[in-house]
Amino acid sequence: MAGLNVHTGQVLTERIDRNNADTFIGFLRRLNESIPAGTSIHPVMDNGSSHVAKKTKAWPATRPRFNIHHTPEHASRLNQVELFFSALTRRLLRRGQFAYRDELAAAIDTFVLACDEHDAKPYRWTYDGSPLKAAWTPEGSTRRCTRAGRLLPDCSARGRPAADGGSPSASGRRTPSRTHA
Repeated sequence: MAGLNVHTGQVLTERIDRNNADTFIGFLRRLNESIPAGTSIHPVMDNGSSHVAKKTKAWPATRPRFNIHHTPEHASRLNQVELFFSALTRRLLRRGQFAYRDELAAAIDTFVLACDEHDAKPYRWTYDGSPLKAAWTPEGSTRRCTRAGRLLPDCSARGRPAADGGSPSASGRRTPSRTHA
């Protein structure tokens, strides 16, 4: 289990035997104890069963400094700690061979401590959205679509091309599409 301080890039990890609500609440308690009083805590988590259990939801509800955030389903990449897990996987787990669970856990602990000491820095989003911005017209309601570099007819607001390549008019009849330069 891990928590990422987004301001420093340091990671707090904990070995766990079971991933259930009680274990997760214990981790939240340790976060609460390790972060200075008066600082708000914003855990970002997926919708795993230990994160959405009734017990888990009740615990931070009585602690005003906890502001829980859940990523949308199938969008864990929005959680910055997942970037750390990706680095852990690429730099340690894929290259290592571990005969025992304790050996793996010790290697992870060593990796985390080394990262915290030498590599810890806030993650910076570098994606500027250019491809997405280019796909939308200034009105924002109609998307321009391209395939193999060729501009296609306007797409409807739901992102599907109109059946005849045109777009519906106010009367509901299809009218020819305009292409955007």
